[in-house]
Amino acid sequence: MSNTRTQPADKLPLRIQGSTAKIILTLYKQSMGLKDIPDDDPILKRCALLDAEACHAKNKLLPANNLYRAKEAITSNLYQLNEVVNTKKTIPGDRQEAAMLADLHAKYTDRFNSLKGNIEKVEQNSNQLLQEYRRLIQEQHENVSEFLLTKKDVSKADIERLLTQLEKDLKHFSVVVSQQEKEQKSLQQNLNELEKNAFNSIPASARKPVSEAPAAAARPERPEPE
Repeated sequence: MSNTRTQPADKLPLRIQGSTAKIILTLYKQSMGLKDIPDDDPILKRCALLDAEACHAKNKLLPANNLYRAKEAITSNLYQLNEVVNTKKTIPGDRQEAAMLADLHAKYTDRFNSLKGNIEKVEQNSNQLLQEYRRLIQEQHENVSEFLLTKKDVSKADIERLLTQLEKDLKHFSVVVSQQEKEQKSLQQNLNELEKNAFNSIPASARKPVSEAPAAAARPERPEPE
């Protein structure tokens, strides 16, 4: 007979067990200042696992930071390609190649511009989800730690209601993050392909590292660190 239990529709699949659960519990107690709370406290265990679930979901958003690197690399490659075009235009024997490269530059630029709306959307969604994560975790930390430390200012019934709602919110959060992750991966793949194509179109003798290409004025601004 299978030991697998069907999870309630409004609950997260908390599958963390054994030594991993012990480590998570220890780290959670340290971060919350709850070292004197017994490890077998049911609310403490539930909170630690919820915290781990939330962190796991949030970490799926981190690859969105790669979008900045891809944008910078594409911008640099397009700048270098345009420099090559402008140089070759002045050389009679290279004008045909210059025209071909100019067509490629226009094609890649149009493609890059068409992706910018998706980039902005993904970045905005990631920021909103990170804010939602902070709200959920902060709410849990403030209320649960207060209850565990004092056992008086917040009733157990209130904590149960809070955690039940938090489980529902985190499940929804995880679903939205998974959708966001798919969009990120698709966008990242398109950007990587564009970056590669633009780079390969630059004559080898004219290629420069992104850090050395004089395209700073045209590069996207670096996002503020979290």
